[in-house]
Amino acid sequence: MLLTLLRQQTPPKVVFLQALDARSMFGNDERPLPHSTFHAQQRMGVLPPPVKLSARTARYLKHEYEAVRSARVAGKSSEEIRALVAALVAARTATGPEQAPLESEGE
Repeated sequence: MLLTLLRQQTPPKVVFLQALDARSMFGNDERPLPHSTFHAQQRMGVLPPPVKLSARTARYLKHEYEAVRSARVAGKSSEEIRALVAALVAARTATGPEQAPLESEGE
């Protein structure tokens, strides 16, 4: 069902988040998700990995983190969230920069 919803949506506006902003989506501004937990959840496949913009720059896609947060609020299981994350990452290659405008947050 999640994959069907992803396919039906138009390509999202690309908004990049810095790591602190992405971590704050699962905590708050005063106490964001800890670094170690954030990276462990990426390795487990329940949070999307960053997009490498250059050799020293990585950013996170806001729409991906919003989708994961919505799935958690909806009570989806870890397996369902892993499938969502895998579909979001796979969709990155299907969406080219010519299809979606770029914007950066928190810079």
